Parts: sequence; C-alpha cells; structure tokens
Amino acid sequence: MGSPTELAPDQVPDPGRHHSPDPAETTETPGPSEGRRRLQVVPARWSTITFVLLLSGLMTLIVSGISTARNLGVDDGFVGDWLSAFASSWPVTFPTALVVIPLVRRIVAAVVVPVDPASPRPERG
Repeated sequence: MGSPTELAPDQVPDPGRHHSPDPAETTETPGPSEGRRRLQVVPARWSTITFVLLLSGLMTLIVSGISTARNLGVDDGFVGDWLSAFASSWPVTFPTALVVIPLVRRIVAAVVVPVDPASPRPERG
C-alpha cells in the first residue's frame, strides 16, 4: 500500500463496480432502485478520503448530538448547540481518523486469527 490511508481493494466496496443482472436472465421484478442512475460525483482515486470523511462526519454528528443533549438538555437552542459542537469537533475528528484507521487495521490484523476455509466451523453452545 502506498500511503497509510490507502485501503486494500477488498476493504472498501467499489460502488462503481455494481453489476445488475441482465433482464433477459432473470424473471424477478426490478426493485425500486433498479434503473435509476447512481449519484457518482467523486473519482475513484478519492475513495479513501471520501470514506474517512463520511465515517468521521457521521460519527461526530451522532456523538456530538448525544453529548450536547446530555450536557445541555434538549430545549429550543439544542439544534444550534449541537451544530456548533459538531462544527468544532469534526475538524479534529477527520484528520485523527485518517491516522487512526490504518493503525487500527494493523492491530486487528495482528490479533485476529485468519479463518482457514478448509477447517470446520466450531459449534456454538
């Protein structure tokens, strides 16, 4: 891998590689999203940054909302307080996630035992 933020191809699904079955090969009715164009505005080379941006943004939004509600309560000024907390937290969260995610991947790879496809699965009990 080139940079510490680069993901292996099997770690982040590529939304551009979606395969729709040939309508002639299936008898199923298309789902509600079939036939619609996907919103793809970010080039594939930016997939890692986009992943971290969305992940850190959503996590920060959720955590800042919970923290704001617990500390200040939910009143008329809640949304403004929440967005203020989010705006001051996300600039810290995003670069931190860029550094921490590759480190966590290495730690997980070191502590997780790889699955041998030939071995039987252990019974739960």
